[in-house]
Amino acid sequence: MILYIYLLCGIYKEGYYMQVDDDFEYILSDDLGMDQNKAKQVLNFLLSRSLFDNTLFQSDKVLTSAGIQRRFQLAIKERARKNPITVGRYWILSKEDTEPFIKCTLF
Repeated sequence: MILYIYLLCGIYKEGYYMQVDDDFEYILSDDLGMDQNKAKQVLNFLLSRSLFDNTLFQSDKVLTSAGIQRRFQLAIKERARKNPITVGRYWILSKEDTEPFIKCTLF
């Protein structure tokens, strides 16, 4: 559970997604004091349970989900009404599920 919360904090710190690199599992295990193989197993479990979008993770090493993006919209709602937020490449919500104050360059 701590790994999931750690990842959510990293994602929301950046916005609505987090791109990871080859050192990600090492950094993750080091930050949490967890065996690297265990960290990888937990991440794979989270992906298999759709807590993160597995397709996007496999193709671009990006952690996000529709639920994360819905919560992101709620979090920025007041600020974005005055200054619309532009999102792009890793936005996975449909046009119908995207709030009007979110300007998506790619649907």
